[in-house]
Amino acid sequence: MSEIWLENAIEANTFLNTLFDHLNSAVFVVDHEARVRQVNQVFEKIFAKSEAEVEGQLCGNAIGCIFPLTAGKDCGTLEECKSCLIRSAIVKALTEKISSAGQLISRSFIISGETINKHLLISVKYISFNQKDMVIIIVDDITEAETRKRLIEERRLLIEKDLEAAAGIQRSLLPKSCPDHKAFTFAWKYEPCISVGGDILNLIILDKGKVVAYMVDVSGHGVPAALVTVSITQRIQQYIHKHEDNFSPSKLLKILDREYPMDRFDAYFTMTCLLLDGDKKQITYASAGHPAPLLLHTDGSLTLMGKGAAPIGMGGFVPFTEETVSFKNGDTVFCHTDGINEFVNPKDEMFGFDRLQTIIKKQHGSGPTDLIEEIYKQVMSFGEGLEAEDDITMLAIQVR
Repeated sequence: MSEIWLENAIEANTFLNTLFDHLNSAVFVVDHEARVRQVNQVFEKIFAKSEAEVEGQLCGNAIGCIFPLTAGKDCGTLEECKSCLIRSAIVKALTEKISSAGQLISRSFIISGETINKHLLISVKYISFNQKDMVIIIVDDITEAETRKRLIEERRLLIEKDLEAAAGIQRSLLPKSCPDHKAFTFAWKYEPCISVGGDILNLIILDKGKVVAYMVDVSGHGVPAALVTVSITQRIQQYIHKHEDNFSPSKLLKILDREYPMDRFDAYFTMTCLLLDGDKKQITYASAGHPAPLLLHTDGSLTLMGKGAAPIGMGGFVPFTEETVSFKNGDTVFCHTDGINEFVNPKDEMFGFDRLQTIIKKQHGSGPTDLIEEIYKQVMSFGEGLEAEDDITMLAIQVR
């Protein structure tokens, strides 16, 4: 019977040693003094030391911890050792019989005479062997994965900085404040989505009581879209200042379509442009693929300013034309980007034009600021807390 038991014990020991050496993790066993007694083959691969080289050495010295090796001291005698997670886990396992798992150690090690930064995942398990307290330390080298993760995080932060810069670019293109005008009062709102889009709007006061208002929505998101908006804004302002006396919204759209082809900028944009004449009480407008401006009358009726063409950058296959409508005192012109009508709620329902027009009609008699705030409140309520996937941009101009 004893011979059978001995044979089984030898077989079990051989099996355990084979398993020990073929684990994917580095494993080493330390005694009650934290001195290494056994290591497996993966340990030798990670730390470039054989079992014969490290047997009897203190843990930190055995694995090449930079602190004791640089100081020429024993592991556990240095100030840095007090905060060492490996050592504290070993001590806790020996004194309290408590195991620990999944602790990340990021530290420099001296391996084959070279200083190397490593990220190690450490697990510690207390065992009793031949009535002696021992600790098994399991080490997974996740340096490559951790380095990749940190690189991804660095890139994410860089992208966030780029998006912040893009958002700053967009904000710089908006009106600094609502202009003071004898014939009109103004209000606008710009709420960027999580990903920076390409919405811009502006108001430019001309001579003789005229005002140019335009709104642009560049396709795409992020820095590229923001940079395109800068270029577009500069070109629009050049044209307006050069043609103050004979400004034409449709001619501006034609020039932009010629100078901003989609294949050159890999983007197209929608736009609406209005010339408001306070003396003649007229609005001359032209649109390119943009949601139609709305003229809200004091009696609550709406005029859809629906004359338009294809987005800019498409080669002008639909001619750019303009139309003139008249307004009365108290009327309000409302412009918006598709971030309003295409807002989708958690039920996958779209806000839509009909819902927008119903809200606008109910706000007849309100000032431009109240109109915009009510629309925004209704859109947010419709979204039930869902964040917008596109910029929300609105402009309201009311005749005094």
